[in-house]
Amino acid sequence: MLWKALTITLETMLYWEIYAAAAIYLILAFGPVLLFTSFGRSVGAGLTLLIQPFFHAIGIMVFVTLVTPIALGLSDDAAWNLPWKFVSEAPWDVTKYGLQLIVVSVAIAFFPILGGLPSFNSLVLGIFATKMVFTLAGVEGISRSDLIPSFGVGFGILVIGAAVSTIGMILAAMIIPFIAAIFGRSAEEVSSLITFPVVAALGFAPLLVYLSWIRLSLSY
Repeated sequence: MLWKALTITLETMLYWEIYAAAAIYLILAFGPVLLFTSFGRSVGAGLTLLIQPFFHAIGIMVFVTLVTPIALGLSDDAAWNLPWKFVSEAPWDVTKYGLQLIVVSVAIAFFPILGGLPSFNSLVLGIFATKMVFTLAGVEGISRSDLIPSFGVGFGILVIGAAVSTIGMILAAMIIPFIAAIFGRSAEEVSSLITFPVVAALGFAPLLVYLSWIRLSLSY
């Protein structure tokens, strides 16, 4: 099933909406951090430690909400209006899930070895965010246990996600000079324009594999 999930993930990553959602995540997760660090090194560092888990959780919630319809094969378009619909119709529930993700994000940092892996962080937070999307969207008959993969599947998702991320970054580095030549730009200019969203999207590879696994699990 993991290989089928990988195939679906590669197909999903062909959608431009995935990279647009990744760019939105970057803005939400790191934009405020950059703003606070402008206050100065000492003050900015302290504020960053306090606010980073908060904005990271928000970014994960928005990213999962946007891409879930594509990843589950329900639509060819991202759910651009769904985050605002959730906030307007169920603000308390969104706040509750947001607080849960913040606590989990902080707790993950204390995990030995795995706590330092961004892919592990995005996968765990993605599981909570996926449960939020299903609950707020009114999907019935799916419990939290249905959304948690076994240890073997979870480990496989992390390994496959890491492989996809590595291969994707290598391919991106290889095609940047060709894109630069086509548009008459320097490789540095092209790299600066596409690197951040591409890196963010590839960093979500384990999460996308996880969503593909859910898609396959629900189809059986």
